[in-house]
Amino acid sequence: VPYEARLTRCIEENGSLFYQAVHDGYMRLTDPVRHVRSVFFFDRENLLIRDRFVGRGMHCFQINFHLHPDARATSDGRWWVVDHGGESIFMRLEEADFQLVRGQNNPLIGWFSGRYGHKQPTGTLTCTKTGNADSVVFTTAVCIRKPMDRDRIDSKAGEFEK
Repeated sequence: VPYEARLTRCIEENGSLFYQAVHDGYMRLTDPVRHVRSVFFFDRENLLIRDRFVGRGMHCFQINFHLHPDARATSDGRWWVVDHGGESIFMRLEEADFQLVRGQNNPLIGWFSGRYGHKQPTGTLTCTKTGNADSVVFTTAVCIRKPMDRDRIDSKAGEFEK
């Protein structure tokens, strides 16, 4: 088995859902790293995604959200608005900002393949950080229909930590 992914926690209470999973796909590195993703749905339209890493040494970490080719992403300076067929979601990376990449060849990112031998450019919201494995965190807020205010995000992030 090249790597293993497993669900480590799943809690549902008071209309909220929290789950956490870990994978060991980077244990082959000289300084091995585990990726831990936690997702907190605090209502039917808002969630926080936290990606963190457990390990040693300095590494370059990248988070990517690959969009459908028909989706369009724009930034208002605070939120990324992803629109597809008149439906929108709002995304915000808390510790940094995303960059929108389409059809890039070096490095290869921002492509969609609907079938073998065919690729077309598509948007990818990406962010790269370099740091010690135990100190790099990506926290992404995702909202359906309308963005949350900053105080509500901070309050929910506090619940997320518990």
